[in-house]
Amino acid sequence: MASHSEPGPPGAPAAAVVLAAGASRRMGQPKALLEVEGRPLICAHVAALVAAGLPRVVVVLGAWAPALRRALRTLPAPAQAALEIAENPAWESTHMIDSVAQALPRIPEEGTVLLTPVDVPPAPPAVVAALVAAGAPACAAHGGQPGHPLLVDRGALEAAVAAGSLRALDPPPRQIATPWPDALRNLNTPAEWRAWRRAADCRKG
Repeated sequence: MASHSEPGPPGAPAAAVVLAAGASRRMGQPKALLEVEGRPLICAHVAALVAAGLPRVVVVLGAWAPALRRALRTLPAPAQAALEIAENPAWESTHMIDSVAQALPRIPEEGTVLLTPVDVPPAPPAVVAALVAAGAPACAAHGGQPGHPLLVDRGALEAAVAAGSLRALDPPPRQIATPWPDALRNLNTPAEWRAWRRAADCRKG
Protein backbone atom coordinates (compact mmCIF):
# COMPACT_ATOMS: atom_id res chain seq x y z
CA MET A 1 0.00 0.00 0.00
CA ALA A 2 1.15 3.48 -0.79
CA SER A 3 3.32 5.54 1.53
CA HIS A 4 3.42 8.25 -1.12
CA SER A 5 1.82 8.80 -4.50
CA GLU A 6 2.38 10.57 -7.77
CA PRO A 7 0.32 13.66 -8.58
CA GLY A 8 -2.94 13.03 -10.41
CA PRO A 9 -4.14 14.75 -13.57
CA PRO A 10 -4.09 18.57 -13.55
CA GLY A 11 -6.91 19.86 -11.34
CA ALA A 12 -7.53 16.49 -9.70
CA PRO A 13 -7.95 16.39 -5.91
CA ALA A 14 -4.78 15.61 -3.99
CA ALA A 15 -6.52 12.75 -2.19
CA ALA A 16 -9.80 11.08 -1.38
CA VAL A 17 -10.94 9.90 2.03
CA VAL A 18 -13.34 6.98 2.45
CA LEU A 19 -14.85 6.83 5.95
CA ALA A 20 -15.44 3.20 6.94
CA ALA A 21 -15.04 3.06 10.72
CA GLY A 22 -18.65 2.44 11.77
CA ALA A 23 -20.12 -0.72 13.23
CA SER A 24 -22.99 -1.07 10.70
CA ARG A 25 -25.47 -1.85 13.46
CA ARG A 26 -28.56 -0.92 11.42
CA MET A 27 -27.40 -3.09 8.53
CA GLY A 28 -26.70 -6.05 10.80
CA GLN A 29 -23.45 -6.85 8.99
CA PRO A 30 -20.45 -4.84 7.74
CA LYS A 31 -21.79 -2.49 5.06
CA ALA A 32 -18.32 -2.10 3.60
CA LEU A 33 -18.21 -5.84 2.81
CA LEU A 34 -21.54 -6.07 1.01
CA GLU A 35 -20.99 -7.23 -2.55
CA VAL A 36 -21.27 -4.90 -5.52
CA GLU A 37 -20.74 -6.56 -8.89
CA GLY A 38 -18.49 -9.23 -7.45
CA ARG A 39 -16.45 -7.18 -5.00
CA PRO A 40 -16.91 -5.61 -1.55
CA LEU A 41 -18.40 -2.13 -1.44
CA ILE A 42 -15.23 -0.73 0.12
CA CYS A 43 -13.19 -2.03 -2.82
CA ALA A 44 -15.72 -0.60 -5.27
CA HIS A 45 -15.22 2.83 -3.69
CA VAL A 46 -11.44 2.68 -3.96
CA ALA A 47 -11.55 1.39 -7.53
CA ALA A 48 -14.00 4.12 -8.60
CA LEU A 49 -11.87 6.86 -7.05
CA VAL A 50 -8.71 5.58 -8.71
CA ALA A 51 -10.58 5.37 -12.04
CA ALA A 52 -11.59 9.01 -11.53
CA GLY A 53 -7.93 10.02 -11.31
CA LEU A 54 -7.37 10.24 -7.56
CA PRO A 55 -3.66 9.65 -6.87
CA ARG A 56 -4.20 8.79 -3.19
CA VAL A 57 -7.16 7.16 -1.44
CA VAL A 58 -7.11 7.09 2.36
CA VAL A 59 -9.53 4.60 3.92
CA VAL A 60 -10.29 5.07 7.61
CA LEU A 61 -11.17 1.86 9.43
CA GLY A 62 -12.49 1.14 12.92
CA ALA A 63 -14.99 -1.65 13.53
CA TRP A 64 -14.35 -4.68 11.34
CA ALA A 65 -10.84 -3.42 10.57
CA PRO A 66 -9.18 -6.87 10.14
CA ALA A 67 -11.88 -8.07 7.72
CA LEU A 68 -11.78 -4.82 5.76
CA ARG A 69 -7.99 -4.95 5.53
CA ARG A 70 -8.26 -8.44 4.06
CA ALA A 71 -10.81 -7.22 1.52
CA LEU A 72 -8.63 -4.27 0.50
CA ARG A 73 -5.72 -6.61 -0.17
CA THR A 74 -7.73 -8.09 -3.05
CA LEU A 75 -7.62 -4.80 -5.00
CA PRO A 76 -5.57 -4.81 -8.22
CA ALA A 77 -2.09 -3.29 -8.27
CA PRO A 78 -3.05 0.23 -9.51
CA ALA A 79 -5.53 0.63 -6.67
CA GLN A 80 -3.09 -0.82 -4.14
CA ALA A 81 -0.52 1.77 -5.23
CA ALA A 82 -2.94 4.61 -4.41
CA LEU A 83 -4.29 3.12 -1.17
CA GLU A 84 -3.43 4.17 2.36
CA ILE A 85 -5.14 2.91 5.50
CA ALA A 86 -5.73 4.83 8.72
CA GLU A 87 -7.63 3.66 11.79
CA ASN A 88 -9.87 5.39 14.30
CA PRO A 89 -9.10 3.41 17.46
CA ALA A 90 -11.91 5.16 19.36
CA TRP A 91 -14.57 4.45 16.72
CA GLU A 92 -17.11 3.28 19.33
CA SER A 93 -17.14 6.61 21.17
CA THR A 94 -16.34 9.19 18.48
CA HIS A 95 -17.95 10.71 15.41
CA MET A 96 -17.29 10.91 11.67
CA ILE A 97 -15.19 14.07 12.08
CA ASP A 98 -12.83 12.11 14.35
CA SER A 99 -12.25 9.62 11.54
CA VAL A 100 -11.50 12.54 9.22
CA ALA A 101 -8.90 13.66 11.78
CA GLN A 102 -7.19 10.27 11.50
CA ALA A 103 -6.90 10.72 7.74
CA LEU A 104 -5.43 14.24 7.83
CA PRO A 105 -1.78 13.24 8.41
CA ARG A 106 -1.93 11.11 5.25
CA ILE A 107 -3.33 13.90 3.05
CA PRO A 108 -1.02 16.34 1.20
CA GLU A 109 -0.97 19.77 2.85
CA GLU A 110 -1.99 21.52 -0.38
CA GLY A 111 -4.89 20.89 -2.74
CA THR A 112 -8.41 19.61 -2.46
CA VAL A 113 -9.81 16.48 -0.83
CA LEU A 114 -12.77 14.35 -1.93
CA LEU A 115 -14.65 13.01 1.08
CA THR A 116 -17.17 10.16 1.06
CA PRO A 117 -18.63 7.74 3.61
CA VAL A 118 -18.44 4.08 2.64
CA ASP A 119 -22.19 3.56 3.13
CA VAL A 120 -23.20 5.39 -0.04
CA PRO A 121 -22.91 4.33 -3.69
CA PRO A 122 -19.45 4.92 -5.20
CA ALA A 123 -19.35 8.13 -7.22
CA PRO A 124 -18.84 7.71 -10.98
CA PRO A 125 -15.88 9.53 -12.58
CA ALA A 126 -18.25 12.01 -14.28
CA VAL A 127 -19.56 13.17 -10.89
CA VAL A 128 -16.03 13.59 -9.54
CA ALA A 129 -15.12 15.55 -12.69
CA ALA A 130 -18.13 17.85 -12.23
CA LEU A 131 -17.05 18.66 -8.68
CA VAL A 132 -13.46 19.28 -9.74
CA ALA A 133 -14.63 21.59 -12.54
CA ALA A 134 -16.77 23.55 -10.07
CA GLY A 135 -14.00 23.84 -7.51
CA ALA A 136 -14.08 23.42 -3.73
CA PRO A 137 -16.08 23.60 -1.59
CA ALA A 138 -18.75 21.66 -3.43
CA CYS A 139 -20.99 18.64 -3.05
CA ALA A 140 -22.85 16.58 -5.60
CA ALA A 141 -26.58 17.33 -5.68
CA HIS A 142 -29.65 15.90 -7.40
CA GLY A 143 -33.14 17.32 -7.68
CA GLY A 144 -32.15 20.35 -5.66
CA GLN A 145 -30.96 18.28 -2.69
CA PRO A 146 -27.34 18.10 -1.46
CA GLY A 147 -25.64 14.72 -1.41
CA HIS A 148 -22.24 13.16 -1.74
CA PRO A 149 -19.33 13.17 -2.35
CA LEU A 150 -17.93 16.38 -0.90
CA LEU A 151 -14.94 18.30 -2.31
CA VAL A 152 -13.12 20.60 0.11
CA ASP A 153 -9.82 22.43 0.39
CA ARG A 154 -7.37 20.63 2.64
CA GLY A 155 -6.99 23.72 4.84
CA ALA A 156 -10.75 24.10 5.25
CA LEU A 157 -11.02 20.43 6.17
CA GLU A 158 -8.36 20.87 8.84
CA ALA A 159 -10.25 23.86 10.24
CA ALA A 160 -13.48 21.83 10.36
CA VAL A 161 -11.68 19.07 12.24
CA ALA A 162 -10.42 21.62 14.75
CA ALA A 163 -13.99 22.92 15.14
CA GLY A 164 -15.31 19.38 15.60
CA SER A 165 -17.80 19.26 12.74
CA LEU A 166 -18.02 19.30 8.95
CA ARG A 167 -20.87 21.78 9.44
CA ALA A 168 -18.14 24.28 10.33
CA LEU A 169 -16.86 24.36 6.74
CA ASP A 170 -16.52 27.99 5.72
CA PRO A 171 -17.74 28.82 3.16
CA PRO A 172 -20.33 26.03 3.08
CA PRO A 173 -20.23 23.68 0.08
CA ARG A 174 -22.07 24.72 -3.08
CA GLN A 175 -24.50 22.22 -4.55
CA ILE A 176 -23.39 21.00 -7.98
CA ALA A 177 -26.34 19.57 -9.87
CA THR A 178 -25.75 16.13 -11.39
CA PRO A 179 -28.01 13.65 -13.20
CA TRP A 180 -26.85 10.97 -10.74
CA PRO A 181 -29.76 10.06 -8.41
CA ASP A 182 -27.49 7.97 -6.17
CA ALA A 183 -25.91 11.18 -4.91
CA LEU A 184 -28.77 11.21 -2.39
CA ARG A 185 -28.75 7.55 -1.38
CA ASN A 186 -27.70 6.26 2.02
CA LEU A 187 -27.10 2.55 2.49
CA ASN A 188 -27.69 2.13 6.21
CA THR A 189 -30.31 -0.63 6.34
CA PRO A 190 -31.09 -3.86 4.47
CA ALA A 191 -34.13 -2.18 2.88
CA GLU A 192 -32.02 0.72 1.58
CA TRP A 193 -29.46 -1.70 0.22
CA ARG A 194 -32.08 -3.80 -1.59
CA ALA A 195 -33.70 -0.68 -3.07
CA TRP A 196 -30.36 0.53 -4.44
CA ARG A 197 -29.49 -2.84 -5.97
CA ARG A 198 -32.96 -3.09 -7.58
CA ALA A 199 -32.56 0.41 -9.04
CA ALA A 200 -29.09 -0.45 -10.33
CA ASP A 201 -30.38 -3.66 -11.94
CA CYS A 202 -33.21 -1.72 -13.60
CA ARG A 203 -30.76 0.81 -15.06
CA LYS A 204 -28.63 -2.01 -16.46
CA GLY A 205 -31.70 -3.84 -17.84
